[in-house]
Amino acid sequence: MRPTVRSLIGSIVALLATLLLASSCAQHAKAVAPEIVNERLKFLRDGETTQREILDRLGDPSHSFERDHVVVYLVHEDYYGRLSLGSGNENDRLYHLVILFTGDGAVERHSLIRLR
Repeated sequence: MRPTVRSLIGSIVALLATLLLASSCAQHAKAVAPEIVNERLKFLRDGETTQREILDRLGDPSHSFERDHVVVYLVHEDYYGRLSLGSGNENDRLYHLVILFTGDGAVERHSLIRLR
């Protein structure tokens, strides 16, 4: 296969894995509006932030797919609206932060998906 076809297939597989993860995690999973995500996670910028920066800042992901081209972090939001890694307590809102990386290690796109 040509590299462009292989890259396209990899992107499609990564997108399908992300969609499958989002749909299987919770019956009512819903992506948070991008402008809210950008405001709450200012360090995370598509096309700019690197995979190394993500790992340095957030540590190892909860899940990874496609040879670490798709990573997922479990995030909770406390009573005061602060986002933190982990499951938090029973009253916190839970999210999955899903990040897709390009072949050269930059963030291609990301989503914050509300679980509860």
